[in-house]
Amino acid sequence: MLTDGGLKSIIVFLGTLTAAANKAIQVINTRENRHYEVDTFSEADLMINITSHQLVPKHYVLSDKEKKTC
Repeated sequence: MLTDGGLKSIIVFLGTLTAAANKAIQVINTRENRHYEVDTFSEADLMINITSHQLVPKHYVLSDKEKKTC
């Protein structure tokens, strides 16, 4: 995806990334290189919708009174 700041990419991988792949992604994501940004996700991490997990409390919109107390 091309944005104002540069190119953003997402990599979904099966299993684990090799050390060489991890190092290459770290080099791409350095502060000096602001033209590219790469995010990586394991396929296993994306198989579960964490917002619908039984241990996640129900989400609701705060009232104005609740917002002021936070």
